[in-house]
This record gives sequence, C-alpha cells and structure tokens, in this order.
Amino acid sequence: MSDSLHPPQNKSIEALGETTAFTGRFGRQKMAVVGAYVLASALTVMWALSSPSNLDNPLGATVEAKRVISASDEYWFLLQNESSTDWTNVRMFLNDKYVYRGLPTLTGNQTDKVFVKDFQYIYYVPRAQYLGTLEDTAETPASPRAPKDLKPQKLVIRTQEGTHTWSAPQ
Repeated sequence: MSDSLHPPQNKSIEALGETTAFTGRFGRQKMAVVGAYVLASALTVMWALSSPSNLDNPLGATVEAKRVISASDEYWFLLQNESSTDWTNVRMFLNDKYVYRGLPTLTGNQTDKVFVKDFQYIYYVPRAQYLGTLEDTAETPASPRAPKDLKPQKLVIRTQEGTHTWSAPQ
C-alpha cells in the first residue's frame, strides 16, 4: 500500500537533471562554453550593426568633372582626397576604356587636376598603317590617348586603400 502512496520515480528525468546541472568541474566548463558562445554572438551582432557610414565611399573621394569651354573644349577632373589617409598606387579608369596612372600617391586632404586627354586607351594595340582592311575593321582608335573632348560617364578610382566609383549626373 505504501507503493500506491508514492508513485515510482522516473530515473530518466533525474538523469536529465544531472546532465544539465551546472555544478562541479564539468558544470563550470559547460557554463564557460555557453558564456563564450553568448559573448561571441553579442559581439558579432554589435559589429554588424556598427558598420562604417562611409560604406559607399571608403576612400573619402570627391570627384568633379569640369569642362573648359574655350578654344580647347576639353574635360578634366578635380580629384580630392578628403580623408587623412594617403592613397597609394592610384589608378583611374574612365568609361571602362581608358586608364590613368600618373598619380603614384595622393596624400590626405590634397586636391589634384587630371585632364581627360592624359588617359590612355587600355586595349590599344599599335598597328602598322599599311594593313588596309584590317586597320579599317579594328576597334582600336588611331591614338592611344583619350580624345580631349571625350565626355566622362564613369570614373573608377582604384588604390591600395580601396575603390570609389563616380558616375556622371544624368
């Protein structure tokens, strides 16, 4: 009759309670692992939410396209490094066809002027003038330089510190 007053205890529930208890040496290790996981998760969320505000312009670049309306009628860029970081290995790509490598370094808070005529055609292959029909079918321009009246549509600035893309206003 005493068995009816006290129902049999379930040993599996007791075993589960023992394995999840944070007591003893292994309990402290479990607590440390869970705490490290929670801390790493919290730091990851904080890092993801605190992304830099200059994600679209990591270089701190300002580009203005200017057109000299005179006898020369040429385009040029006013390029400004507004960051305090120096740009090294500066390369600029104009309209995905022309490249300019004339600025090895642009120091922080410095402005420089770059003329469109100083850009070189990327895919220029010198050809002999006597090739006749092959010369007529080639898409290579007659000169390796960009025409001074070329209208800038897109300028990509690539440095070791990052990349910035400027598009002409429509």
